[in-house]
Amino acid sequence: MLDQTSPKIAATLGMERIQSLDVMRGFVLFGILLMNINGFGLAKAYIDPTVAGGYTGYNLYTWITTNMFFEGTMRALFSLLFGVGMYIFWIDF
Repeated sequence: MLDQTSPKIAATLGMERIQSLDVMRGFVLFGILLMNINGFGLAKAYIDPTVAGGYTGYNLYTWITTNMFFEGTMRALFSLLFGVGMYIFWIDF
């Protein structure tokens, strides 16, 4: 039975939040959305840019750049931020 007089878990007040962590989470979630937009419409576009016929010029350069530098980066950052959030949650107990 839980003790109702001293709750351990409560909502975090605005002053207690770490603003830089919240901003970074928002940035990473937006990056994940941007990286997945291509796959929402074209399932095989992750592997083959020719699926939609846009494989020349800027379309090809954008596909190469995102696959070389950004694919997986946002997931890794989000996982790191999730771990930091869990660590902060764990310390408070």
